Amino acid sequence: MKYMSFNRSCSYTCLAYMIEDYDLDYTDKNIAIEMKLAYLFYNGAKNNEYLSGAMLQGKRWFDLFLNRHSLEFGEIKYNKVDAITVIKKSVRKLMIGMNLKTGKHAMVYCPLDKQLFRFFNPHYEKYGALDFFVYSENELLDLLDDEVTIGYITHNPEIVSPELELYDHSIGYLDKYVVDIIEF
Repeated sequence: MKYMSFNRSCSYTCLAYMIEDYDLDYTDKNIAIEMKLAYLFYNGAKNNEYLSGAMLQGKRWFDLFLNRHSLEFGEIKYNKVDAITVIKKSVRKLMIGMNLKTGKHAMVYCPLDKQLFRFFNPHYEKYGALDFFVYSENELLDLLDDEVTIGYITHNPEIVSPELELYDHSIGYLDKYVVDIIEF
């Protein structure tokens, strides 16, 4: 079983769970170390957002790790009704953000039963939460945003090395904000 080992690492724990299908045995922490997640930063001036660490999620960030293993992350946006249809037809694991009582939480759909929806639930081992949740279609609809991003992993032996540009941007963001950090 894969467990979260650092704050907000649910999506990286999901990634660790999904890559088991490709005979890779990693934890969220191993993934973070290999991709040097602690040194990555993003500042989206357009949205006035600053992200770092485990908050860096999605294809561009996950591929920094996956591309080293001839894998890549794909993501497609759907309205929630179409997302249910896609999930029902899927024969592979899918990463999906769910709206739980505690907030947004990444989980992995595990295709087994087409009548119910079974999801891997990343959590800290010591908290004793359930490893899997099972939802009916109506329950799942209630947990999804109106627009749902569905993530998946594919093997691509032609994949090139990860995009090092994101590391360069992170250095630039650090240089830009070093004065603010010192003044703080």
